[in-house]
Amino acid sequence: MHLSGNYFNYNHQPSAMWGLFFAQVELSPDRRRTGGPEYTTQYNQISHRHFLQQDKWEEPLTFEAEIVSDRVLSDEEVGDIYAWLFHEKAFRKLEPLSDEYDGIYLNCVFHAVEEIEGGVGGKYGTVGFKATVLCDAPWGWEDGETIYEAADIGTQMAFQNPSIYKGYLYPTILLQTGTRGGDILLQNITDQNRETRFRSVNATPHTITLLPETLEVRSSLSTEPLYNQFNKNFFRLLPGLNRFAVTGDVQKLTFQYRIARLI
Repeated sequence: MHLSGNYFNYNHQPSAMWGLFFAQVELSPDRRRTGGPEYTTQYNQISHRHFLQQDKWEEPLTFEAEIVSDRVLSDEEVGDIYAWLFHEKAFRKLEPLSDEYDGIYLNCVFHAVEEIEGGVGGKYGTVGFKATVLCDAPWGWEDGETIYEAADIGTQMAFQNPSIYKGYLYPTILLQTGTRGGDILLQNITDQNRETRFRSVNATPHTITLLPETLEVRSSLSTEPLYNQFNKNFFRLLPGLNRFAVTGDVQKLTFQYRIARLI
């Protein structure tokens, strides 16, 4: 990972406001580039079922960084930087401003902060910070959601999952239905013919949305979640090539997801 010399955005705010950039980044030389998730289960009271949920990564990316400014920072600026960069309790988006990492970001927090003092332009004071950066995963994420729209709907469909993560990818699914209604089936043949099924779908054209992160299934025809018609299997993709089939009154199929990238 080559961050040295780069400005960055953190929580959508630019470091250039204070002239801050990464001066040095230290990674453990034997850092493993793999890591598995630890899981917990969640009980959904509406569907009366337990769902498997990712809780945290066993080996998230952690590194030491020196962040310095091109000038001596005033006391007010140091206070603003602490409030922006070092007081976050939740993971926030860190975007290196580099062609090498264009569109790639980390979810991270900064802690164990030390101030760096020095002289610039005849002034002396705080010119930067040392900190430990803790990320939410062993890799970076692709900026924004990738959208896949199936060109044809049928029983001979394929999707290449390019994520570096070796577990399942659960995309957000959008199904646009037609005027026939009835049952709808998504079957991942590669995943031991795992079925995602809806029964007795309304014949009025509408959009069904599967939101695996929040365990919701919604219809554009109603403000209430759809559970009774759903078999509770969210569609998932294995690493690499997935062959799957779609049957029923589906006029358009869209996947929305984000990709894990090694950095």
